[in-house]
Amino acid sequence: MQQQLLNADSLLDMGTGGGEFLASLSGLPPIVYATESYPPNIPIARSCLEPLGIKVLAIENEQDLPLPDQALQLVINRHESYWVPELFRMLEAGGVFLTQQVGALDCVQINEFLEVYTEPDSGQWTLENETQKLE
Repeated sequence: MQQQLLNADSLLDMGTGGGEFLASLSGLPPIVYATESYPPNIPIARSCLEPLGIKVLAIENEQDLPLPDQALQLVINRHESYWVPELFRMLEAGGVFLTQQVGALDCVQINEFLEVYTEPDSGQWTLENETQKLE
């Protein structure tokens, strides 16, 4: 990811949480945004990131992000949900989307051990399925 950061003029961190990860990165581009949808995290992220010149955007869903068309060269996303059409709207031609996600069967064994019932997403979120959508 460091090479992508060095080559980018603009960056979005989707689902920044409290902003700690983004703040820890070196070589940030001149234009950096962060989104966060969990209300308690928004003031924490703002206090962490805004002194660094990073604009924190409070959002309600990933389908309507308040950013211009083709405004970003790099989008990073650790575990946040995303909507593919919105990604393509915001990314400029040749832009890069880096994400770290978990599949539908994440933590199944530990949830079973703890007798925690979670509604799986029918196994639809897989690397293969998501790669097809993104391509």
